[in-house]
Amino acid sequence: MSEEARRSNRVRRKPQTLYPNPPPPQLSPRKQKRKQPPASTNPPSRAKRYPANTRTNSTLQATLEILKPDRPVLSSASTSRITRASGTDPNFNAGYPNQWNQWVNKGHPARAAIKSFIQDVQASQLPQFHPFNRALAEAQSTADQRLPARPPPAASPSSSETNTTPPKTGTIGAEHTTKNTLVLPAHPFPKLGSSSSCLVVGDVGFWDAAIAPCNVKVGEDTREYVNVHFGLSAEDQAPFPGPASFYSKFKGLKVNNIFNDTTDEYCEMVANEYKALVSYKDSNEAEFQRSSYYLFKFEARNPGMAKDYIFRTEATPQESIRTDPENFPRFETPNFWNTPPSFTPNSAEHFDYDISPGLLYWLSLNGFSTIWGAEAKRYVHIRGQRKLCPYLAVEYKIRHDEDSSRISMNRVTAAMLLCLWNRFQLRKRALAAQGKDWKQEENSEIKVYGVRVLAAEFNVWVMTPVVNSEGEWQGTEMKRLTGQTLQAVMGVQRLCLWINEIHKWALTIHAQQVKEDLQACAPRGGAPPEQSVLLHGPS
Repeated sequence: MSEEARRSNRVRRKPQTLYPNPPPPQLSPRKQKRKQPPASTNPPSRAKRYPANTRTNSTLQATLEILKPDRPVLSSASTSRITRASGTDPNFNAGYPNQWNQWVNKGHPARAAIKSFIQDVQASQLPQFHPFNRALAEAQSTADQRLPARPPPAASPSSSETNTTPPKTGTIGAEHTTKNTLVLPAHPFPKLGSSSSCLVVGDVGFWDAAIAPCNVKVGEDTREYVNVHFGLSAEDQAPFPGPASFYSKFKGLKVNNIFNDTTDEYCEMVANEYKALVSYKDSNEAEFQRSSYYLFKFEARNPGMAKDYIFRTEATPQESIRTDPENFPRFETPNFWNTPPSFTPNSAEHFDYDISPGLLYWLSLNGFSTIWGAEAKRYVHIRGQRKLCPYLAVEYKIRHDEDSSRISMNRVTAAMLLCLWNRFQLRKRALAAQGKDWKQEENSEIKVYGVRVLAAEFNVWVMTPVVNSEGEWQGTEMKRLTGQTLQAVMGVQRLCLWINEIHKWALTIHAQQVKEDLQACAPRGGAPPEQSVLLHGPS
């Protein structure tokens, strides 16, 4: 065989290279741009826009991406609200619509954005066969049917005007001649985060589900004068305008520093503060809260102060006063901090709601001995081993709109109702220990106050119990005392005067009544030395 034939039959091997798979040659940016095919100007087909295998249980953001190619169904404001709210809860993107009911029912932070999103999508008139549109309709119907059926309740006290009195509930009056029957919840204290803890103060139906069943009657606007309301004599009336040092002349008020000046200089400074907050476009809630401390002051705390047996106040901002036992530390006994009774059987499951007023004033035990406080908790609820019997609830909002008015009214009413019920329970225990019956004049002695501040508008409320001749709780009566704007000097002076007189009443009359009720509950005769402190006071 010739040499050429042997070469042709020889297996030719691929030459070995250092890089078996060399990278493709790099093209310049101009050539890469030329190589890309031109984009199609025709819109995608319906199959591409709405693929058959689209999962409606995907996240809300993924669903928005599906809807974007078709038409702009969302306004820019709604899209931005959903984008901001989606980062507030790690479970927000856990699935849609499986967790839709939890977002709506449990008062998710994105609740307002989701409602606006529903309205925008429904207004866009998407095809009815689209699965996302069907899911929206199903979620909306589920949210509407969330509350159990009951007789038509009174309208919720929501109004765009703060000075407008909420309508009456009409549950206490001549139309109810029969005796009401108390219906206590079978399990009033479910755990936090359970399926039954779905009612929040911001819900539209909160008043009908939680407040109205407790027979809370909202009376007409009284617009009382502070001196007439508290029955002050000529000597006890504070000078108007005048300094806060006037209250130091009363017994037991020399050590208190929570009273406000009603002088023109001080009130003008506060009025200018609220004028600035309202005019600023970037004012936030923290700034409004700081400005409110010019009116709602705090006592100077001193755990080592002398035990002088003088009541002081204890103000706690945004504290939860929930009746759930898990809300209390181990050393506290929640037996004397209970939920007010309901007169509607269907509302028993709605007692598991949280109440956190913007500010709550209590009577402080800081001026008493530790023995006195330890023995007092045998008969009344002592919160944190330092305070008892709250008397003033404050709620403030940075806006003056319908939603803020409704939420603030719900929260301050619920807080006043809970505080008044537990104060009533202490009086009942004191009367039972003495073997006495309830007197109708005691209805006006037991009361709780509330103040709402919406932007720069305020109003003052009072709540008293409604008790029948047998001494049984029949509900409460709530009425508005006064209201004005804090942008005017006269409005600031009026609110300062009401706050001063409420504190004065709490530290004198209210505190003395609480002390007498505790003394009545303490055993007499062979009382141990520790309990004799409640009976005789300091030695």
